[in-house]
Amino acid sequence: CAQKMEDQLAKLRQQVAERDAHIQALFQERKNANDKNMREMASLVNNLSQSQHIEQQLRQQHQMERDRYLENELELSSELEAAHNTIRTLQEELRRLQSESQTLQHAYEDQIASLNTDLERAAKQLKEAQNARRASSTSESVCVRQEDKEGLLRRMEAEWCVIDEVFDRDINQSSSSAAAAACAGEVKRAPTRGKGGMQQFAWVWGMLDV
Repeated sequence: CAQKMEDQLAKLRQQVAERDAHIQALFQERKNANDKNMREMASLVNNLSQSQHIEQQLRQQHQMERDRYLENELELSSELEAAHNTIRTLQEELRRLQSESQTLQHAYEDQIASLNTDLERAAKQLKEAQNARRASSTSESVCVRQEDKEGLLRRMEAEWCVIDEVFDRDINQSSSSAAAAACAGEVKRAPTRGKGGMQQFAWVWGMLDV
């Protein structure tokens, strides 16, 4: 009976030892699994921390770029508004210069017309004087002396020079008016100026030769 009990006790001890070995194996397996999970979790936490740091850097960079973009947009808006104001000012100045140019052109044309009237009247008076001389004496020369012709032409040329000086002085009173109006094609000299004036002289000369 004692031997039987010892055998049972030995058997129980063997079973307990096997159970203990099995439990130890399970514990070690669980411990290894937990260690692996902890390492993976630490890696995930590290990756998450790096991701959060990168995300924060990206957010800061995005905010800086956005602020810089808004600043550039505000600066460009100010420059654009200044450019529009400059364009409006230049347009107003151009309209004013065009108006002044037209006024000067009309005044110049009026002076030219007045001079043409004076030339025609002088030629008419000269012709009447020549006819009177012919009627009073056939012995007198019907031709005006050369010096009288030259003197009359010098006086007419001097009057034309005065007209040109007045026109040029009026044009030069505003330094930018001639350039701006010329670019716009607004400054147009009267067709009777310069060459036309010499044609008037030639016409009067022909009247003197009659």
